[in-house]
Amino acid sequence: MLRFVLMILGVVCLTASARAATIQAKVTEVQSGNRLVVSNINRSLRVRLKGVAPPEAGQPFSDAAREHLKALILDKAVAVEYTDLSDGYLEARVFLNDIDVGSQMIRDGVAWYDTTVITGLSVGDQNIYAQCEQAARSEKRGLWADQNPVSPWEFRKAEAAKLAAATAPAASLKSKSRTGTANVKNLYYSGSGADKRIGFTVPAAPWALTLPAADFVFDQEKVKPDGRYGYFYVTDDNQRINLSMFIEPVESCRDSKSCRDMMWKKGNPAWVNPQNVIQSQIGNVSFFEFLIPSVQGLPIKQQNMYAEFVVDGFWVDMHISKVLYEPKDHALFERIIKSVKFEPKQR
Repeated sequence: MLRFVLMILGVVCLTASARAATIQAKVTEVQSGNRLVVSNINRSLRVRLKGVAPPEAGQPFSDAAREHLKALILDKAVAVEYTDLSDGYLEARVFLNDIDVGSQMIRDGVAWYDTTVITGLSVGDQNIYAQCEQAARSEKRGLWADQNPVSPWEFRKAEAAKLAAATAPAASLKSKSRTGTANVKNLYYSGSGADKRIGFTVPAAPWALTLPAADFVFDQEKVKPDGRYGYFYVTDDNQRINLSMFIEPVESCRDSKSCRDMMWKKGNPAWVNPQNVIQSQIGNVSFFEFLIPSVQGLPIKQQNMYAEFVVDGFWVDMHISKVLYEPKDHALFERIIKSVKFEPKQR
C-alpha cells in the first residue's frame, strides 16, 4: 500500500465558497475517508465531506483514505461550511487554512468525486472537484495506481446484489437507489421536453401522481409485494428540496383534511421543537407545516410541509423539506403542491 506523506502534493485545489452556514471547530475524530467528528462550543457534531467518496470498508485504500484524512486535519482547527443534514451528518465542506480538504482528498488520489452529493457546490466548484480527480487519475496517484479501481458505489451495488440474492425469499420490500432509475417499475413518465413529468404509483392504484420532472433526481423506491403500499424519495439539489411520499389505501382517514388532522395528531419523534406551525389548504389539498430551527444546537432552519391527497381510494402523504429556509422559499412549496396531477396509467 502506498504511503501518503503529510505535505500537500502537487497542485493545491482551491474552491470558491458557496452560500452556506459556517462554524469554526476542532477535529476530534476521523471515522473514515469522508466522515469526521468535530467539537464546537463543547458539543460534538458529525460531519461528512460533501462530494467526496472514499473506498468503502473492505476495499483497497479504505484504511489509507482514513489515515490520510487524519494526517491532514485530526486535532486541528477547521472551518465547517454546511448546507444539509442527512443521516445525522452535516453535509459540508471543511477548510484548513483556506484549503478545501475534500477537494484535496480527491486530488491526493484517496477518494472519488461523488457527483450525487453536490448541494451547495457552485458550477465552478464542481469543475474543480472534477479536475482534481482527473489530475489524480493522470498521475496515477493513490488508488489510481490500480489499473482498474472499483468505485465505492460500484462496490456497494455488487455487495447489495449479493445480499439481495441471499435474502430474496424473505424480502418484504423492493428497494432501489438513485443509480437504478431506469429500472424502477413504479416510476412513471409523461410528456417530453419542458412538459416532461415524473410520477409515482403502486400497481394497485389506477393513477400515477406526477410532478414536473425539472431537477428532481430519483433516490429511493420501496413497494410492498401486494402492490398496495409504496414509498418514494426524490431530491432537487439545485433548490435544496427533499420530497418523499407514501402511497397506500385510504383506511384510517376519509379525505384530505381528516388525513392531515390525523397525521398532525400522531406526530413524529423527528419533529424536534417545531416552530411556526400552520394548518391550512392549497386549493383542496390540506397541509400542515412548521420550521425546525436547529438540531443539536446547530442552526439548520428546516421548513417542513406535509400535504395530504385522497384520490380513488388511495391516500398520498407527501413531505417536502428544505434546509436554510427563507420566507421567499414558500412559493416553491406552493408551486410543487399546485403542480401535482393524478394521471391515468398508460396501458
